Amino acid sequence: MRLVRTYSRWTTGGSIQGAVGLRVHSASGIGIPLLGDPVYGDGKGAWRTMLHAVALDVDREGKQPISAIAPWPAEFATLGFSDG
Repeated sequence: MRLVRTYSRWTTGGSIQGAVGLRVHSASGIGIPLLGDPVYGDGKGAWRTMLHAVALDVDREGKQPISAIAPWPAEFATLGFSDG
């Protein structure tokens, strides 16, 4: 199995729309579904869809922006991915 780590940056839309768009376009657009995706892929190779947001920044009109950082999940390392 060939694994590819990618980075994406969305500038509009919500996180759910972005995640679904990434799943759909990865599978049907470029022919590489997300590892473990049971809806747009074959669901094989991992016990869950291997999608993770390392950082999120949300600008809010008239309010302070929201920023969040999530550490790299240890379960990704078991599949051969590294944080770096």
